Amino acid sequence: MKKNEVIEISQEEALKAVESSGETIHCFVGFIGADWDKKSVVTLIKESKRIAWADNMFKHNLAVINDGKLYSFDLAYPLLDEPLQVDKEL
Repeated sequence: MKKNEVIEISQEEALKAVESSGETIHCFVGFIGADWDKKSVVTLIKESKRIAWADNMFKHNLAVINDGKLYSFDLAYPLLDEPLQVDKEL
């Protein structure tokens, strides 16, 4: 992820990222941090309309905006370790 880059994503993409995480996910709201249980993160994502992968100095790259607050979750922007698989039937 490039410095200051923001990539808006769908709720489904965010939920998929959360699904592959542990049972708790660290979150910053401003400079206050806390661990959230996965169920609470899922609920917040489902209630939010603006979600993105965003560059963050703490590597909390999943950004969720809800009720005017920015929640930055400790989920790293997914890097592709392998080339994309292309469906040969296209």
